[in-house]
Amino acid sequence: EKDLTEKQNLSNPEKKSLKTLIKNRNEVICINDTDKNLGAISADKEDVVLECQRQLYDVRTYNKMSWEEAKILIAKIKFDLKNIIRKHMEKGTCSYQEAKFLLSKTESFSIPHFYIIWKILKNPIVGRPIVAGYNWILTPASIFVGTLLKDFYSKFNGILKDSLSLVKILEKTKFNYDSFLFTVDWESLYTN
Repeated sequence: EKDLTEKQNLSNPEKKSLKTLIKNRNEVICINDTDKNLGAISADKEDVVLECQRQLYDVRTYNKMSWEEAKILIAKIKFDLKNIIRKHMEKGTCSYQEAKFLLSKTESFSIPHFYIIWKILKNPIVGRPIVAGYNWILTPASIFVGTLLKDFYSKFNGILKDSLSLVKILEKTKFNYDSFLFTVDWESLYTN
């Protein structure tokens, strides 16, 4: 085996700075991902907190709730999910295995957490809100619906799955000189 420590691509001051960043992670400087997979970015923790507060205090988008209100909402989500699945099992449109999967997070789950990734192509730079629910009650339902939708939309040529699909089409398509291409974008299509 080769000893990779012999070949360093960082100078001693760079290594020292990197160790300091790792040691003081999220105390003064935060390292975040960026929107559009443009790489990592460092930001003052104060700026990250201010951007999160700016977004979370927007009462048109987010509702503040107490822990008691959250427990009531969780109970309602569980109740509604179980009822929907029971009805579909009775109709024969949901198998036992599907029901078991869809209900797999009702007793052991994590509440989704909020964070931002920086939209560095915007001026001014703002955060893109992410509410990550990897282990949430409805995560299996999201996976299930996503699978069904993928099967559905893949049957239509006019529905593109992502921006890269459009780029591939545009690269191999010849257009007349007097052709126009129109696009539409939303400022905030949905809150994650």
